Amino acid sequence: MFEEKMKKLIQENEDEFHDFKLEWYAQNQKAEMIKDLFSFTNTSHHEDCYILIGIRDSDHQVIGVENDNNRLTTDKLTDYLNNLPIANNSIPNIKVKTVKLDNHEIDVIIIKNTDDVPVYLETEYRPKGCKKVIRQGQIFCRLNDIETPINRTAKDYQVEKLWKKRFHLDLPPREIYRARLREIDNWEYFETDKVGFRYIFDPDYCMYLESNDEGRNIVETYSLNQTRIKINWDTLKLMYHGQVLEEIMVVWLDGARFLTVAPNVDSLKPLSEKPLYFQYLLADSLDFAIEQFFLNNREKGISPNAVQRDTLLKSIVIFKDKIQKEKICKLLEDNIDTVRRCVMPSSDQLKYASAKLKVELNARQLQSFSTTVEQMCIEQNTAQYINRFIRKK
Repeated sequence: MFEEKMKKLIQENEDEFHDFKLEWYAQNQKAEMIKDLFSFTNTSHHEDCYILIGIRDSDHQVIGVENDNNRLTTDKLTDYLNNLPIANNSIPNIKVKTVKLDNHEIDVIIIKNTDDVPVYLETEYRPKGCKKVIRQGQIFCRLNDIETPINRTAKDYQVEKLWKKRFHLDLPPREIYRARLREIDNWEYFETDKVGFRYIFDPDYCMYLESNDEGRNIVETYSLNQTRIKINWDTLKLMYHGQVLEEIMVVWLDGARFLTVAPNVDSLKPLSEKPLYFQYLLADSLDFAIEQFFLNNREKGISPNAVQRDTLLKSIVIFKDKIQKEKICKLLEDNIDTVRRCVMPSSDQLKYASAKLKVELNARQLQSFSTTVEQMCIEQNTAQYINRFIRKK
């Protein structure tokens, strides 16, 4: 998939997302390397950037770097950046990947997107063997295929965009929520006439919890292996300026000892007589941002302990995104008979699940689950099977 993406980029003209280099930077070109890396870090967009080395700029011909003595690995390039006097220790996240194309090797420097911009040096720096100097506070940016010259600094309007990106002021409210939720220590839990979480630097960002138990299951597959299996449901209302931006179902697990997002439900072979159901979250979703907020919260009674967390995540599939989910499900459905055999519960598992239900549920509640124990165990096993399959991939 990465190789195909690089092939596509080679066909396109340089822009603020990618650049071509014929060869790696020599020692006397290290100032240019710093400028290029900082320029692709200091972007106002929210995408990764790429420097493709071993490509002739004039005609996009693959030349290769297999005989280039100046090649750097991820570790060596990261070590180099770590030794620079970068302000606020805002070290760019850099990776180097090698791709084979047209019987050649090209190296791709991947500059990961970050909100921690602008990146600049806190003191003047001249790399060994270089005539050019990187000045203190000098900010490099890239607009289309044009970078800030090494003897200048970015224009005011470009720097303004970077500060807006840093403080998430360039995003719509839902995306700002995702960014704010990563600042877990900047939220406070409150119990007044309402219960919820408030962003301390801007109370217009506030999340309310409201009970929503009516008509909902008191046990789910992901609660079955917790110490206490009964669950309670709430609606988490994401508020902005008093308006509801989003409503997300959340669940109190293990006797209301911690909070988690209610996962989505899907199945393998949904049109067959016996679909294999599983519960999942997408890592690029707002739901998962909330889940990470709960999992890593320091407020007592919100975040699970290590055992509770591991038990929960065994029964839920975390896909990177919708594309990965569709790909994985297709691969599993192509071998569905094997999957069905592997997810069938053992007699011991069925006995254990039945015993847990009997301990916590009254006779009326138990009756509604008497015919679903096997299905719940299959659903649990399907999630675990998919998780193992993803790890092997």
